[in-house]
Amino acid sequence: DRHILLAIWSVESNYGRILTNDKVMRSVPRSLATLAYADKRRAKFARTQLVAALKILQTGDIDESHLMGSWAGAMGHTQFIPTSYQAYAVDMDGNGRRDIWNSVPDALATAANLLKRNGWQPGRTWGYEVSLPAGRKFPSGAMSLDKWASIGVTRPNGKPFPRGGDV
Repeated sequence: DRHILLAIWSVESNYGRILTNDKVMRSVPRSLATLAYADKRRAKFARTQLVAALKILQTGDIDESHLMGSWAGAMGHTQFIPTSYQAYAVDMDGNGRRDIWNSVPDALATAANLLKRNGWQPGRTWGYEVSLPAGRKFPSGAMSLDKWASIGVTRPNGKPFPRGGDV
């Protein structure tokens, strides 16, 4: 689903434009070490991510001067945290390195790998535009499409919601 990958790339780094913004990009190990020390709420998370970032350096996929990311350690075109990078990073361009900072193919393939390994099913929609009946209060929480239809939720174009295995 190339549109989903492009949406992720857009939201996470404005198609990579943020990666050249020195006001935003910081040393990932330094940011995570600071969080581990100074932010009690995030200390455990930051320590785990810091160790993962140091292991990324050991792999040789990126050198320390280029291991840049957000203040919270999100890295590359698709803003992966170090543990997610370790779990899902892909060398799509075949240069022997999993480089989500400088290789758009690697970054998008890494995002696709994360989606696939977490159950993404290509071709399925994430949602529908709907019309709600006036004056009706709706329950919060998940319900089947059949249940939503039974309480008056419709699609504006008049098409039915898919049934059963179609969703």
